Amino acid sequence: YQSDLKEGSDIFFLGLEGSGMFAVIETLVPYEKMYFLHKGEVKDGVKQAETYGEDAIERYDLVEKDGKVSLSMTMNSPEEYIPYFADTFPKALEIVKKIAES
Repeated sequence: YQSDLKEGSDIFFLGLEGSGMFAVIETLVPYEKMYFLHKGEVKDGVKQAETYGEDAIERYDLVEKDGKVSLSMTMNSPEEYIPYFADTFPKALEIVKKIAES
């Protein structure tokens, strides 16, 4: 990602070739929550038109209870990206879990 990680700022999720997606950081409360509103694509390092609408969200919440922390994630994306996220996000969240438990 590329961002200053401040509420209201853009955040870019890019591959090595400089293409990917961009979003706005809607909410950022350290150690509690981070919410993104995805806006559109980046191609060859150039931000494209905002095409995703208000429903393309990605949200992470951390909740502590009885000395344990749980991470919950909510995502809504354009239909064409569902297969990608269904494949990659479980793998990514498993890596997060391993890091958190070590």
